[in-house]
Amino acid sequence: MPEPSVVVFGLAVFLAYVYAFVGGFTDAANAIATSVGTRVLSPSAAVGIAGFFNLLGGLTGTAVAVTIGKGLVDPSVLSLATVIAGLAGAMSWSLFTYRLGIPVSETHGLVGGIVGAGIATAGFEIIQVQSLAKVLIAIVASPLIGFVGGLVMIVVVYRLFHRFARGKAMPMFRNLQRLSAAYMAFSHGRNDAQKPMGVLALALSIHLGGMS
Repeated sequence: MPEPSVVVFGLAVFLAYVYAFVGGFTDAANAIATSVGTRVLSPSAAVGIAGFFNLLGGLTGTAVAVTIGKGLVDPSVLSLATVIAGLAGAMSWSLFTYRLGIPVSETHGLVGGIVGAGIATAGFEIIQVQSLAKVLIAIVASPLIGFVGGLVMIVVVYRLFHRFARGKAMPMFRNLQRLSAAYMAFSHGRNDAQKPMGVLALALSIHLGGMS
């Protein structure tokens, strides 16, 4: 009969993988949806590109994983129950909004879940204020930056190509759309794929009794 702590640790690890699946289930397709919708890529080719570049992005850094693992709340006073509660809250929100067809950020849910569960475990003093402030600023700024960046790009593209004949421009734009889909998938993997890594590191640290 395994020790209760081992069972709880196994549950935390299992939920971290489920969270990764839910994140891919709800978010990973965003990078390729437009390419499939415009028939630039077939669904099978688009899924292959998304899978490859998401994996590649997740393997090229650990900064986001470190922030999730020990940059939001002090891991030294957490328990595995905290990790489980945070993951359960994040996944419940993601699946609820998915059911309603509402696009949301997995990052918002996970950050809120970990911070909320941490506060419930050990109070507000557990919060890593400076690091959390950076995350919250980025969460607010990212859609604004995306909006401005998209607006600037569409104006630049129009200025450069509005005189091109359709037959000449379309092959170029089809290739650029494939490239943008791959780049978006890579960016998603580099950011979102690291979040389950951070949760796994957090659970492992708590189970073994410390984080280096």
